Amino acid sequence: MAQELLSWLEQIPFPDHLPHFEAIKVAPDGHIWLQDMGLPEHQEFRGWLVVSIEGEVIAQLMVPSGLRVEQITPDEILGIWTDSLGVQTVRGYRIDRGDGSPA
Repeated sequence: MAQELLSWLEQIPFPDHLPHFEAIKVAPDGHIWLQDMGLPEHQEFRGWLVVSIEGEVIAQLMVPSGLRVEQITPDEILGIWTDSLGVQTVRGYRIDRGDGSPA
């Protein structure tokens, strides 16, 4: 039985490439947010790229892996957090622009 399963698994075609981005969001200001697919060694946080309307990368940030981003405002990210037991709660994270000023 195990050999049959292995034989069957070996016949499944796998793609040569995986997508680079897992999610795409468009913020109210028109900026495009791209969630990196993520690598197994980076399970705690997931990376996002923020791209301007002109196509220039203007920011990179990390959010907790358990957060499914639902809304982006000029000063915060809102999402659904799923904990290790599968319990979901709403969470918001303030966007730090890095210059010491509020978003």
